[in-house]
Amino acid sequence: ERAISCLTFSSDSQMLASASMDTTVRVWKHCVDPPHAGQWVSSYCIHFPGPVNFIRFAPYGLQVVANCLNDDRAYIWDIESMIQQQDPWVYEVLDCGDDKDEIACTSAAWTDKREWVAIG
Repeated sequence: ERAISCLTFSSDSQMLASASMDTTVRVWKHCVDPPHAGQWVSSYCIHFPGPVNFIRFAPYGLQVVANCLNDDRAYIWDIESMIQQQDPWVYEVLDCGDDKDEIACTSAAWTDKREWVAIG
C-alpha cells in the first residue's frame, strides 16, 4: 500500500515531508527555478523498517521526527545536514517503550525550547 499517512511543512514552507504506508518518508522541496518552478519535487527518500504513520517538522529549522506503525521508537533527522552529507542514516532515536513492544509510539510534538517529546 502506498497511501500517505501524514504530511508536514517546514517552518519556512519551502519543504514538505510525507510519511507513507509503503515504509518511506519523502522530503519535497518547493522549486523556484526552471524547469520545475512552482512545483514540489521529491528531493530525498528515507526507507523505514515498517509503515510510517507520523511525521512532523520542528517549529524552527529543518529537523523532522517520524515513527513507524506499531514501533516503540521515534526517529529524528536534521534534513539540512542529511541533504548536505547525502547520508539518510544520520539520525537520533527516541525509545518510547521497554523493548517488550507493549507501547507503540503514535505521535510526537516539539517544544518551544528546541526539545522534542514523543507520546506513546
